[in-house]
Amino acid sequence: MESKLDSTRLESGYLAKFDWFVLKPVWIGMGILAIVYLLKHKWIMGIFFIAMAFLIGVVAASLHKNKKAAELANGYPKLKDALRKETELLNQNDSYKMGKATMGLAIILGLATLVLLLYYKIRWYFAIPLSIVIAWLTPVILFLPFAFLMKSFHKKINKVIGREYPVGYRYFCNDCKKEYPIYNATEQTDYSCPHCKSKNVDMIESID
Repeated sequence: MESKLDSTRLESGYLAKFDWFVLKPVWIGMGILAIVYLLKHKWIMGIFFIAMAFLIGVVAASLHKNKKAAELANGYPKLKDALRKETELLNQNDSYKMGKATMGLAIILGLATLVLLLYYKIRWYFAIPLSIVIAWLTPVILFLPFAFLMKSFHKKINKVIGREYPVGYRYFCNDCKKEYPIYNATEQTDYSCPHCKSKNVDMIESID
């Protein structure tokens, strides 16, 4: 019963955004390369990039472990999930998932770079260091724009929930059972939960 409830839980939109705006463009790029090489009858390279696209799919699936295989096969997350307006700040668990996925993607791109360079007869002592550099830069190149996007989301959320109570406090909604941190806040008395709009909310002092 617990696993069933977990699989139907509304997932954070940040994971869907990372899936659509970071992983999917690279997945599409791998697919295009696979088609190009297969059309040129370069079967080994074509199959290699199909495998790379599959591995990116595995990385994407790791972001949504609480979802069933059938849901992922049906195209979850949809674009509407990625475009959903956020009412919560990015939590530590989702941040860890995205960081882990970024490192996995870096390894895949480093390997793809190495194979491409060797295929076009670039000397191995140039190919290997360049592939390592690509893998090292991938988290920066791909995650930095996403980080700026997250900062923008957080600023908008803080305008809604951040001004309600003083800094150093959290609030807990007794109806939706969610706890949220408060940032850049000033005290107000007319407060409702930004998630379910309930006014049945308790303010608790942060321990950290």
